[in-house]
Amino acid sequence: MTVLFKKQANYPLTNQHNQTFEATCYHYINKQEQPDIAKALYEGTLFQAHDPHTNEVTSFTYPCLYEDSQKKFLVFFIPNDTVAFEDVSATMFEGGTNDYSDYTLRFTNYVTEFYEKINILDSQLLDTEVECVKLFTHTLLQEQNQLKENTHLFFHEESGKPFIMVLSPNNQARVDYNQDLVDIVHNRIENKLHLPKGQLFHVNGKWAIDALDLA
Repeated sequence: MTVLFKKQANYPLTNQHNQTFEATCYHYINKQEQPDIAKALYEGTLFQAHDPHTNEVTSFTYPCLYEDSQKKFLVFFIPNDTVAFEDVSATMFEGGTNDYSDYTLRFTNYVTEFYEKINILDSQLLDTEVECVKLFTHTLLQEQNQLKENTHLFFHEESGKPFIMVLSPNNQARVDYNQDLVDIVHNRIENKLHLPKGQLFHVNGKWAIDALDLA
């Protein structure tokens, strides 16, 4: 693994009073080897630091890599394009000895995207399928005048049942993970849904638009 994703490091943060304190960043998380750190990620506290000067909690983000060595996937989180996708793809395994040729490898830019990608791959669904179903779901809701401004759709799973959470600033709702839409996606682009293992891809809404030739 590259130095960018060494397991952890301490960095100085400065609060609004110009006081400095140290925060620990966990750049590499293995679900099986570091269950406590993985739990902090699931609970939403991984990207938070306690400020001893003010006793407040500060949110911050940093490059992070999540690995599930049982289900064989890696998810890279690079906030705000601090490292270009091409650079991560070219150098991610420099100096490493692990073989990830049979792993699903994904790249994300946003915290919500990072969490969602882990949820999708943990459920062992195709994230390519999910992104296309989300896109079609968004279109259907729009046609039914059920969408408001600044609405975002996210994949979730509860008790083994997948669904899509529809979030807006003042409301949230869930809609079914529509099997009819799943069938449409597979009928249209079955050959594009199964991406090669061992190669890094950024599978998001833009990927779905391009794959479905909707641009």
